[in-house]
Amino acid sequence: MERTNPGHSSKNSNVTTCTYYVVSSIVAGAMTLCVALRLYVRFRITRSPWWDDANAVLSLVSNPRHGTIKHIITSAFISCWNLRAYTGLIWRSDYSRPCFRLGMAMALTKALGISDAAKPHLRNHRPNGQNFTKITLLLLYLRPFFIKTGLKVAIWIGLVFCNAYSFAHVFVYNLVDRGPLVAVTHSVSIVGAVSDVYILALPMYVVAQLHMRAAKKGRVAAVFLTGLLFHYTSDQTWSLLPIYIVRIVETGVGIICSCLPILPPLFKAKDDKQMRGQRLPVFPPRGPQKPLPVNGSLVSSEGGFHADIPISIGTLNEASSSS
Repeated sequence: MERTNPGHSSKNSNVTTCTYYVVSSIVAGAMTLCVALRLYVRFRITRSPWWDDANAVLSLVSNPRHGTIKHIITSAFISCWNLRAYTGLIWRSDYSRPCFRLGMAMALTKALGISDAAKPHLRNHRPNGQNFTKITLLLLYLRPFFIKTGLKVAIWIGLVFCNAYSFAHVFVYNLVDRGPLVAVTHSVSIVGAVSDVYILALPMYVVAQLHMRAAKKGRVAAVFLTGLLFHYTSDQTWSLLPIYIVRIVETGVGIICSCLPILPPLFKAKDDKQMRGQRLPVFPPRGPQKPLPVNGSLVSSEGGFHADIPISIGTLNEASSSS
């Protein structure tokens, strides 16, 4: 058995390794499903895709369990870019396409060394995946709450801070000689905790001002407070495999929480489709319909009856004989 330092777990432990693969596979599947449903709702149902959707995809592919997907997509984009550049087939309209922008962003992350293969010693000390998720949440807030000027400024402050910190981390610890990893971990812990609380506090101010019952306010606030599951405090044991499992779950839950507020139109569209399938044909009216009470039921003046109103056979016979 491999010797380990006191307080450290062996990464060759069968139980821990199997737990890691099982948990990470489940979380990766749940993340992929939620992001796919989010894109389906935005592109097919509401038809209102925006930058937060592209950022959600970046959050997904930046997750440690999706390194292979990230390399495949980035390499494919770079290959297509080189091919079109050599053949002179690059049009100005390409720059306005969402897939082009997404590919450019992913190529930039690879060029800056965010990928796992670029700097192995920084795999456990890069906050870019978490920052992509935080930026997705802030962009989500920017859509329904854009009327509030003060809140809009606060959201933009959070966006600028998260982006600036992420790129500063990349340049300092990827393009320059790395410093003490303990200092890196402490900075990630403090900045992560402060930014998590800041992001969770933004929608609570708006929810408190909504004109609705307290119970309904609580339900609306609970949707945003699911982000508490993404709140974390890191320490120098981040490189341990059990703690690494928690990090995988934490990042995955953050991505899932950023997709949950987008999914209600999916269920509403499904209910509407079922109602349309259960609708029965109704005979067209033959003139002005003035309902008249006949034995407690509503029968039209033309001898017909209204849909969705139960009428007994005896009532129909009386109505036909009276006409």
